[in-house]
Amino acid sequence: KNEPPSLRDSDLSSSKANDVFGQENSKFALARRRYMLAGSSVLLASLSDARGRSARAQRWDPSYAFVDNVRTPEEGWEAPEVTSESTTRAIQIASRLGKLGAIMYGAYWCPHCNSQKNMFGKEAMKKIKYIECAEDGKDTATKSLACTALAGYPTWEIDGAQFPGERTFDEFETILDTIETSRPPGASIGWTRKFLEELSKKDRGN
Repeated sequence: KNEPPSLRDSDLSSSKANDVFGQENSKFALARRRYMLAGSSVLLASLSDARGRSARAQRWDPSYAFVDNVRTPEEGWEAPEVTSESTTRAIQIASRLGKLGAIMYGAYWCPHCNSQKNMFGKEAMKKIKYIECAEDGKDTATKSLACTALAGYPTWEIDGAQFPGERTFDEFETILDTIETSRPPGASIGWTRKFLEELSKKDRGN
């Protein structure tokens, strides 16, 4: 079994770090548009019924994307319920993320966010901190510095470092292996972010 890469490797460069910690552009920019265009079967549902339910509902329903003048509830929209069961692997990864202070930033209407949540499942998501960034979302933090600085949804913050886009379990394990084998014993949450900032400063100075 190959050993996971270490951030303490003497030959580490910013380009190598970007392989794991890169801020690559995900497909979130078109997510909402695709979400609204996809699943045309939803249109077969009764729009009048959707209008009636939307005024009272707190939880977002994908069918509302096809309804005009849907009134936002006073408390804002809550993301669709996570309905899938968690696998052992999902729970293990969620536990590792939790120990590194991981945060998932998202929006209730974002299909990639909801897909990511269901990949983990109900039990695993209880171990992961989620922050709503949509302006009309329930308990939104849209005006917080964390939300305003995001490139899109979902964005993961792991040990203070940001990782944009929906991720697979394999990707999470690679990220976690790298961080866990690189952090000094007893390091506080946010060590990886600080390390990458210092690495960036050194590269700019060369």
